[in-house]
Amino acid sequence: MNIKQRFYWLIPAIGILIAIGLLFYQNLSNVAEAPEENWSKALPIGETSINKYPYVTKTDELTTEIVEFDSETLVKRTYGDKYTIIDEEEFPDIPFNKWTKVFAYNNELFYFQYKTIYDGVTGKKITEADSFHPLKDYLVYVKGNTVFELDPQTKKSNSIYNFDTTIDELVASQTEGGIVFLTYTKKQEDLNVSVYEYSNDSTTNIHQQSFSVSHNERIQDASVAYEGNRLAFLFRTERKGAGGTAPVNTLYLFDNNRPTLNQITFNDPKGSARLNNVSDISLAFHNQKIKILFSANGKSKTKYNAMTAFNIYEAIEQDGSFEVFRRSNTSSFSAKPQWINNNTVTWIDLKGASNKILLSSSDEELIEQTRTPSNTDLVVALGKTIGMLSVAFLAILLSSIWFIWPLILLIIIYLSRRNLLDRDPNWVYYVGLVSYALAVILFKHRFFIDTIYMKAPEYLTFQYSDWLSITVFGIIAHFCATYGAIHNEWNVPVKLVYFMGVHIVLLAFFFGPYFL
Repeated sequence: MNIKQRFYWLIPAIGILIAIGLLFYQNLSNVAEAPEENWSKALPIGETSINKYPYVTKTDELTTEIVEFDSETLVKRTYGDKYTIIDEEEFPDIPFNKWTKVFAYNNELFYFQYKTIYDGVTGKKITEADSFHPLKDYLVYVKGNTVFELDPQTKKSNSIYNFDTTIDELVASQTEGGIVFLTYTKKQEDLNVSVYEYSNDSTTNIHQQSFSVSHNERIQDASVAYEGNRLAFLFRTERKGAGGTAPVNTLYLFDNNRPTLNQITFNDPKGSARLNNVSDISLAFHNQKIKILFSANGKSKTKYNAMTAFNIYEAIEQDGSFEVFRRSNTSSFSAKPQWINNNTVTWIDLKGASNKILLSSSDEELIEQTRTPSNTDLVVALGKTIGMLSVAFLAILLSSIWFIWPLILLIIIYLSRRNLLDRDPNWVYYVGLVSYALAVILFKHRFFIDTIYMKAPEYLTFQYSDWLSITVFGIIAHFCATYGAIHNEWNVPVKLVYFMGVHIVLLAFFFGPYFL
């Protein structure tokens, strides 16, 4: 049998392959989409065994250090200006613990476990502590009601402030002149906040204020920033949802230009709604403008059967409001973001036992380096395509009302005029064709549902695309059915069933993946 005799199968098969190819290309484009037009895609730079912040610091203009547990071994990696590893040092004697915090400074390393600070190089105990706050150039810890700075070279502690009363939490940040740290206590609706600056071996209380926050809200995150005379701090609170619903997050921002605690929200830069479930907040100033880095749930097309994903966002102050930019676009749960510098961020993608450490930037070389889809992009796009194709079979079931009526009509015709089975006149085929067309017109809405117009790409959802697709695929199906009947001497029922099958399958493979 030559290829011409197989046209009636070959043409529908080519149509199905085109539909699958377009679907895969569309999914790959969505999965590999950059977070923003002038921002790079994610560049993997390491892995970590824990879901906490890795210690990341910019050691100079050309190198960056990241310290994290990889395969349950503490590793310090040094990256060059292209974020390739130029040095690596392991610390196998440091016991693995998912709550461990670390601090690295030049050749020194310190870690915090079970309320004790240890020298990571010698393994010796340095001091006990209640909390541990590693910064870029300073190591701050709290013991009792006293805040200490630990000198990484001499390994001696220096008391920098003593509190008269117990505090709930301390949050520290490094400034050009030294350290700024915020403390707070919350009792019922009273939130008492104090901010201190440690500079030139002296600590000054630079702000103290009380605010009213609902007693139902618990503080989960806090961040502080100080530049010049500009002070800002940010709180994230959590309130239990009513009736077993998800907890409700609220953000409160203080700025000494507007000395009240104001509730803020962020609009989704890629959608029409607000960003949800904001967490892992960091605050900074750049050119006297507030910047906020955080993880949130927003619009993304990287996942199968989902229109949102947890990604990293950056909000930058613009004329009294915030302009939000997406800084990551992956299918995994992106969390724990940090700034490496003003135009580069890093975060981890939570995946279980081993979490990826990723990085993105506005650097032109990095944008070009990550432009090509990665193997991960290909795998995710393929998985999404397979999942969406499985929905095409649901579309075939939903379109069953189209071909039931022609089949019933065909049965009635043959039962009422039995001699037609022997003569097999062609007009019976066209009667079935017309009845099928009427069923499609009457029940088109059963197939072309609103979800298709919401999710399908523009080349499938332009004006009158549904009617055009029905017509074009109908012509193709009619040609294939006629061609097959001529070369295989099909009777009318076979020819009609083949026509309806080809028509429905083509529609299902092009539009069906967007049913759910």
